[in-house]
Amino acid sequence: MTPRHSDLSQSRFSSRAAVRPHATRQGADWAGRAVLAMMFLAAVAMLSLPQARGASATFGWLPLWLAGLPATAWLALAVARRGTGGR
Repeated sequence: MTPRHSDLSQSRFSSRAAVRPHATRQGADWAGRAVLAMMFLAAVAMLSLPQARGASATFGWLPLWLAGLPATAWLALAVARRGTGGR
């Protein structure tokens, strides 16, 4: 029973090594995913809430803050990644 258990643990470690580079590659894109999630939430807010499509005395035109700035951040991330070779 012990040799079989050790075979399972060895196969588990070898599969972890094979999966690890893919997992770190996905984990490196957390900033892009967060900005895309903010853009999605902004679009939902603007479509659902009429007040989100207006302007306020404090912040100005709200769609700029809700959708425009996250979109600009996402584009800046894309340009920065292209400049560094996608790393």
